[in-house]
Amino acid sequence: MMVNLDISASSITFTNHFFIRFPTEDHLMIHSHKHEMTLKFPSLKTDNMLSDQTPTPTRFLKNCEEVGLFSEIDCSLEQEFRKAQEEDNNKTRRRKKIIEILKEGMESPCTYLNNKMVLNI
Repeated sequence: MMVNLDISASSITFTNHFFIRFPTEDHLMIHSHKHEMTLKFPSLKTDNMLSDQTPTPTRFLKNCEEVGLFSEIDCSLEQEFRKAQEEDNNKTRRRKKIIEILKEGMESPCTYLNNKMVLNI
């Protein structure tokens, strides 16, 4: 609560149970404006709660782990890796079978009919 009391050439303000004397009315206005513009910070207890809400990289990563985002990524990567590994194993098995068939064909006698080779299997 501010009360402006004009006494002679100086300005006096009653603020929070004490008097402040200002040499001019302009000084009083500047002082009043300064109080209006002053930020009122909350106590330290609530300040800690506000800082806990600040999105830091560490807190962001912790939240991602809590939600399970990384486990979903790991799971999908593992599935893709297993699928690629199975495809590679299947290709390797096919190559081995083809090599075995070709080796058997080279060992078995073959005949030519009308200029075409025929395997006797």
